Amino acid sequence: MSEISLRLAGDVGAAGLRLATSSPGLLAKVDQHAAEVEGALASEPGGARAWGHAERGPAVRLLLAYAGGFVEAAIGRGWSPRGGAATDWETLRLAAICQLMTDQLAPQA
Repeated sequence: MSEISLRLAGDVGAAGLRLATSSPGLLAKVDQHAAEVEGALASEPGGARAWGHAERGPAVRLLLAYAGGFVEAAIGRGWSPRGGAATDWETLRLAAICQLMTDQLAPQA
């Protein structure tokens, strides 16, 4: 997993998440993607334990690995980020990953 892939995932995901917050329909799609990503990661070996872990490090590592692999696979299929108001499937998926990462890194109450 390359640093460039993670940077691209973060930049595209954050832009997509900002766009989605202004549209209830897009935000619902991001939420659906987030549920799918969380489910996929929880089904990985050790994933359920990492996701439910009181310490957030294991879930963050899973999200980083997923984000990097996702971007590399998407680019391998010919995807490239679009500027402006992109709402393609890949951008929404990255927005969901960004949302999950933000949730994981938020201070615990």
